[in-house]
Amino acid sequence: VEGVLHSLVERHLADVVAVVHRGHTHRVEVEHGPHVRRAGLCCLRLEPLVLGGDLGMAFRERGRTVNDIVAAAFPVSLQLGLMSLGLALLIGVPLGIMAAVKHNTWLDYGTTFLAVVGVSLPSLVLGPLLQWIFALKLGVLPVATWGATPPYILGFIPIPNADFWTHAILPVVTLGSALAASIAR
Repeated sequence: VEGVLHSLVERHLADVVAVVHRGHTHRVEVEHGPHVRRAGLCCLRLEPLVLGGDLGMAFRERGRTVNDIVAAAFPVSLQLGLMSLGLALLIGVPLGIMAAVKHNTWLDYGTTFLAVVGVSLPSLVLGPLLQWIFALKLGVLPVATWGATPPYILGFIPIPNADFWTHAILPVVTLGSALAASIAR
């Protein structure tokens, strides 16, 4: 339906196009040129998302909605983000304080050097590098997966055990290091 609407609007075949989409009648008025028409089409496509929070069906996983996929992954993302932020604060604040207190000493220069390297090294490079060293070469940490399994406490707090911590180390260090470097600087 949207493809037909798009082609009608783009070719100036109608001044007003009425389309029934998901049980609602939509009107797109063709008056003010292609930019306004495209904005109307964009609003038509975004209406289920904005008004109902509906992200639609997943393309790769047939039979599942994007909302279901996001809801399943959100607790893990929240856990990873909070732990990375905690690690960044735990490392970055003391290093920044030490560099400020010991101004123009080897400690200040070393901290500044580490901060510049940490900010300059993207997580996209650091993650595979840490996986290669600690998981593939040394074999001490797992390469992938998340160690926590539902149900979570309060919906997002994992039950900490040894399996959870061994799986969390690499992604938390990867994401928290750049933020720690920024904080220390």
